[in-house]
Amino acid sequence: MIGIYSRRQWGRWLGLLAIAAFATSSVLGPDTTAYANEAQKAGGFLGRMILGPLAFVWWAYAFGFSRKAKRYFLAKEHCANGDEAGVAP
Repeated sequence: MIGIYSRRQWGRWLGLLAIAAFATSSVLGPDTTAYANEAQKAGGFLGRMILGPLAFVWWAYAFGFSRKAKRYFLAKEHCANGDEAGVAP
């Protein structure tokens, strides 16, 4: 959290690592849900194996690689170089 708050590059990468670890444990962990019928079981599979990973990929992209994320994590570097705006052009 400190690395993200202080806009450090290592905070960005540790954040992405945490998202990946959470995604991996969510997808590969045991499914202990008791489903009442096959339709619920199919919906659970769809959510767990397709929709969940898509949401994690979107979250990781938005956190680490989007234009806003790049601008956020580069702002400290530009401020240290004397750039008034603190953002990359």
